[in-house]
Amino acid sequence: MKRVIVAVFLLCVVTAMSIGALWELRGVTTSLLEDCDALIALQKRGDLDACREAAEHLNATLEERVRWFPFFLRHERIEEVFEHAAALPDLIRDDDEADFLTEVSSMRMQLEILLDSEVPSLANIF
Repeated sequence: MKRVIVAVFLLCVVTAMSIGALWELRGVTTSLLEDCDALIALQKRGDLDACREAAEHLNATLEERVRWFPFFLRHERIEEVFEHAAALPDLIRDDDEADFLTEVSSMRMQLEILLDSEVPSLANIF
């Protein structure tokens, strides 16, 4: 009977950790997607100084925001997001609007793929 209780307890702990990881993933990814949308809006308005500051802030806080991701995600997916984010401030400084929009769109797509691939669904199982 003790083994059953321990097994049920461990199952509950693993389930709680999985739900917590999914909640963290959704919250952070949604926040980063909103930041990408804000960058695109700032760039389309032509407010390049605010756009550069927002890109630098995103770059500076990105590592802190995704600090728990390596525990339950593959590192390659996180690195792809970092690669796109690292280029954003330089592209704004160089007034390279087309490449900036491409990088932000690529970062946004990587975040959507990251979220879609980790959310439990029948498509991810089969």
